[in-house]
Amino acid sequence: MAYEYAKRAAIFVLVDIREDRLGAVVDSARRFGTPNAIAVAADVSVEEDCKRFVDAAVNKFGKVDHLVNNAGIARQCSFKNVDSISKHTPIMVIDL
Repeated sequence: MAYEYAKRAAIFVLVDIREDRLGAVVDSARRFGTPNAIAVAADVSVEEDCKRFVDAAVNKFGKVDHLVNNAGIARQCSFKNVDSISKHTPIMVIDL
């Protein structure tokens, strides 16, 4: 998705909990055509992290026009095998 935005020279902030991958994605996005992409390592399930990446976007680019939430996790099991709903709390926090 980032590369499609990059091809259109979009200005954007990439956010991921996996900091080690962000730099490579930003570098590739720049090769696809955007001069204005930054990376912020953050956990979208943590409110302070969300505030931090929004602040980074506003500080760098002046505003936020769109937010694309493409974060998600999954647990491989059927509901009949769930012994505690609390095991699925992280999925609900991140995916919703």
